[in-house]
Amino acid sequence: MNTTPAPNRLIENLATLIEPLTLDRFIGEYWGRRPLYLPGNGEQRFNSLLDRTRFESLLRREDVIVKATFNDYGNMGAVQGGINNEIPIKHDQIDCLRAMTSVTLTLSSLQNVDPILAKLTAGVKKQLAFSGLVESSAWLSKPGTGLPVHFDECAVFMMQIEGKKTWRVSKRPAVNWPTLQCLLGPDREPLYHGFLQGDFELNAEDWLMNVGETDESQFITFTMEPGDLCFLPAGTWHTTKAADEESLAVNIRLPHLTLWELFSRALKKDLLNREEWRHMPVFPYLNTKHGFDEVLNTFRRQFAGFQEYVAGLDPNQLDFTSVWMDMASEMDALQNPPTTIEPDTRLQLAKSRPIYHMTKHHLEGEEITVLANGKTIDFFEPEFIPFAKTLLAGQPFSAHQAGAWFSEPKDWEETQGILETLWDAGVIESAD
Repeated sequence: MNTTPAPNRLIENLATLIEPLTLDRFIGEYWGRRPLYLPGNGEQRFNSLLDRTRFESLLRREDVIVKATFNDYGNMGAVQGGINNEIPIKHDQIDCLRAMTSVTLTLSSLQNVDPILAKLTAGVKKQLAFSGLVESSAWLSKPGTGLPVHFDECAVFMMQIEGKKTWRVSKRPAVNWPTLQCLLGPDREPLYHGFLQGDFELNAEDWLMNVGETDESQFITFTMEPGDLCFLPAGTWHTTKAADEESLAVNIRLPHLTLWELFSRALKKDLLNREEWRHMPVFPYLNTKHGFDEVLNTFRRQFAGFQEYVAGLDPNQLDFTSVWMDMASEMDALQNPPTTIEPDTRLQLAKSRPIYHMTKHHLEGEEITVLANGKTIDFFEPEFIPFAKTLLAGQPFSAHQAGAWFSEPKDWEETQGILETLWDAGVIESAD
């Protein structure tokens, strides 16, 4: 694409991040399908997300996770120690590492500590209704440093802040929706993280091994400059190299969950109502001659019972919506500091975490507003319904106004208690 994004626009969600591309076109053409390179054409529109001064400040914070990655184009360190050969760094080692010429420093999980990146990370997750955790990080690469050919187990957005970095990426994912990160080995074979460590075995017929031939001559090459954006679907081969100056970029990673995780959570809530599914059998005679036969036969009987249960299951019994809402709103996010809410405190529905809600009816027919922000909050009392609906409209408000939102208005003491409970739960945040 050669269109120019709108400059100096507040970037708090996916739609503003990928401008001028529309969400519909992004989902239809790129999500899970192929990489996207969106040049900024000289507009440094991501400076509001991070700049060098804020990076240096975050780098020195004790609550920020810092990792170092060293040049490894031969992949030997990765073969021995993991895909990116990342090393956790103690803060008293930072000055020494900054003096090195072959290192990339990564600040991880910045959505937990930085309000600007927390809002963007939550906005991307909510606009996609994405059920996995979403994470933001910052990468400072020394000139000439980069990563060897590999693909990630998650989709990634990259926003260039300073300097330049050349990317070479495959035109399509080598594996659709992989569950592991993969390195292209010295003999052009796929080497999976975890597989290298001996955590499990992969057979040649396993779907993860079916990556096809990797022809790097067919890779797309582009150089990221300040204001440029790149998106890679999970499973897309790529390699990077910073130019002759330091490169600073912000990444947003989207590790996806599987449908099985949704179904298993929904099934678990239902199965735990049954006594036989709330424990594992014990096998006191395991070391006897027939011990393992007993284990096998027990689990076969249990599985036969499970098959019968699933065959007779009414899908309406399973609360898919509530389970999905919990997954879609679950996020490692910036925490509100302890506070006392005063009548003139300016508040708003939290933007640093995704909030979902729905209205349903209780068994007795009463309306319930269900709110999820990583955990479910039910507003059962009818007097709370107008309060919840007004709050969820998302407009900033002064705390004293909230008392009038209930069907029976609350005095300040009761309103304060409700608002501080929602503050502690991360449902509301400061609007200042």
